[in-house]
Amino acid sequence: MEKIIAVAIMFLFLLSPILAMSGDGGNVPVVQKNEAVKETTAKNDPSNFKFETENITVFRDSNGFAVDQNGRVLVPANRIIKDQNGNELVLDSYLRNTGLTIKEFTKHQLEYLNRILDIERKRGVKEMFRFTGDWYENRINLDKLNELQANGFEVFNENNKGLGNSFEGIAFAQEAVIIGEVIAKENIDINTFGFYTKLTIRVDNIIKGSELIKVNEIIEVGYNNAINNYKQVEENKKGVILLIKTLEKKDKAIPLTFYRFWEITESKIKGYPRYPNIEETMELETFKTRVSKLIQINDSDNFYKRSWKEVQK
Repeated sequence: MEKIIAVAIMFLFLLSPILAMSGDGGNVPVVQKNEAVKETTAKNDPSNFKFETENITVFRDSNGFAVDQNGRVLVPANRIIKDQNGNELVLDSYLRNTGLTIKEFTKHQLEYLNRILDIERKRGVKEMFRFTGDWYENRINLDKLNELQANGFEVFNENNKGLGNSFEGIAFAQEAVIIGEVIAKENIDINTFGFYTKLTIRVDNIIKGSELIKVNEIIEVGYNNAINNYKQVEENKKGVILLIKTLEKKDKAIPLTFYRFWEITESKIKGYPRYPNIEETMELETFKTRVSKLIQINDSDNFYKRSWKEVQK
């Protein structure tokens, strides 16, 4: 029964990647569409492609999508690429190469979700299912939950309902964490760029790096909260800025998406990591140390190399 539930949950976050909006202005990138990933995208070839795993039968449809027996999309065509030897591999939602085949990727996700079900049962956690997409997409190491929690990642909140939040616990799983400021905003065409607004940011310091960012560089990122008045990002204020990779490829792609901003005042960061109406503060140096520690513990670079099937004791 639990495996069936896990399969159902998997479809929820495969079809709708979850990036929760916060009181700090986090925004939800546009859902991916079926566009090619350069010339490396695997060509449509549904013939002789079929396998079963964890009660799911997987096919390739005429559009090149990996789908289940009910036609639900497991892996979009634009996330299936070929390596130099012609082997098909899967990109994750942030277009990172997992190094896994379609069969391996599907099995990897299901093992991860079944493991979460077991964690929930053992800890008496309620209403966590909607967060599991965040865990998988952010490559949270289930083998290190206790150690992560001891170092600032709030695995569950005080009521055992879903994920808790903290400054460092939110930051460490993102693509990049920088110190800088927004120096300009520009309204842009969402149909071309995938965003309503483009933010120009000066990078003063890097807490968690990305190949897309360098210190003392001016970068442009996408931002989609221009259509509402909730926690707009202010210009010319120094702060900690969290960035994620853009989920959707557009004609003129902006590779990074603004996620959150916490202002720096007198060597402290301040913001709303848990609730939109409760401001919190933390010493900047404490934040930097804790983020670095969590990154080291989580070891996300090896996430897709691990098996999440729990060893029976």
